[in-house]
Amino acid sequence: MNDKKNSFMFNILIGNHDFAEDEYIFKYKFIALSTLINVLVVALSLIALLRYADGNISQAMIDAGLVGSFIVSSVILRFSKKSFKIISRILLLLALSVAALQLVWYPESKSRIAWFSTMVYVGFFLLDRREGWLWVSTIIAGLIGIYFYEPSFIALSHMEFATFIINLLLIAILLNWYEKIKEEGYTIHAKHKRELEEAILLKTQELQQLNATLHNRVDMEIDKNRNKDKQMIHQSRLAQMGEMISMIAHQWRQPLAAISATASALQLKVARKKYDEEVFLDSIKQINEYSQHLSSTIDDFRNFFSPNKEKSLFRLKECIEGSIKIIGSSLSNKNIEVTTEILCDEEIYSYPNEIRQVILNLLKNAEDILVEKQIENPWIHIRVNELGPMQIVEIADNAGGVPEEIKDKIFDPYFTTKTKRDGTGLGLYMSKTIIEDNCGGKIDVYNGSQGAVFELSFRKKA
Repeated sequence: MNDKKNSFMFNILIGNHDFAEDEYIFKYKFIALSTLINVLVVALSLIALLRYADGNISQAMIDAGLVGSFIVSSVILRFSKKSFKIISRILLLLALSVAALQLVWYPESKSRIAWFSTMVYVGFFLLDRREGWLWVSTIIAGLIGIYFYEPSFIALSHMEFATFIINLLLIAILLNWYEKIKEEGYTIHAKHKRELEEAILLKTQELQQLNATLHNRVDMEIDKNRNKDKQMIHQSRLAQMGEMISMIAHQWRQPLAAISATASALQLKVARKKYDEEVFLDSIKQINEYSQHLSSTIDDFRNFFSPNKEKSLFRLKECIEGSIKIIGSSLSNKNIEVTTEILCDEEIYSYPNEIRQVILNLLKNAEDILVEKQIENPWIHIRVNELGPMQIVEIADNAGGVPEEIKDKIFDPYFTTKTKRDGTGLGLYMSKTIIEDNCGGKIDVYNGSQGAVFELSFRKKA
């Protein structure tokens, strides 16, 4: 608020001038000169009016002329800072002339001392110190010359005159000291400001270098993390391949055993020469059916790991059925009952193969924990429901749930509880990456009434 008031007053006195930082002292000299001119305009205007009222027309006209010159000077100052020097010197010469006229015309005037003191102050303030001392020396020399040439002009005793001269010198010395201290203070302030600006510039450069270094380090860490993620994906793929081979073995064991048994029976009949055409054709048909089943199993696994990275419309029910078809034989051999509950069958737009991989991984994890804990009557229940714009897939089991102390860590890379079964700790981490980063969904886990519940959330097709 005070700054606004000061700015308003400065604009009234000197106009909208801008001053550079190295014009700090000049700015206030400029304001002082403008203030002095305005004071003189008011004072001389009143004097001119009084003299005009007293009938002293000629003196009133002189005063009016001075007022006009001061007004012109004020207007010039408002529009040009460069006029400061010439106007300040003209003003001082005018003040000196008035003082000289007082000495000559009004020797009995008691205001002479005030006039000379004011001249010294104004002159020293408006000029620089060197010009100020020249100004004071000129006045004092002139006064001394006048005093010794015609003492009556001064109308002071020797002691009064000496005292007056000494007072002028003291005023000049004090003003010189004041100006010197002010300029030194400004110099010190400017020096400190430059030092601060240099320090800030140096720190800014250091910060810029640090930022550049930090940027490079961030890029390096990003590259490291990318390589690390690639390694994790590769390890996860290898682990999944191992699990797939195990599942293929489960799928193929029964058909291969049946093919082997049928072929052995045919071989025995041929050896005993006790075979007929109908039995042979029927056995060959069975072998062909078993072979078709094996071929179908290969197609299922090949399609499951197809590198199709294009989004498409599909139903979650299809992903669940495809995953169960692959792992179903393994779950059945371990007497694990799998049930599904499809309460919502709307389409979603995402990557079906990647979601199948995640569901298969969750089913495999449930199988492992059920077998490890030797749960009686083990089961896995898959439920598809909707919640607002989302479709929710819940995969629950009755293996007792996830311990609270590790629930927040199970999606971390390389965290595993399968140390005895050569777990990599990448399955759930990759499942989270696939669902949340690739498929735009969300994966979470909580403990239900009998075991863990893994929840997959996907936005339904708009």
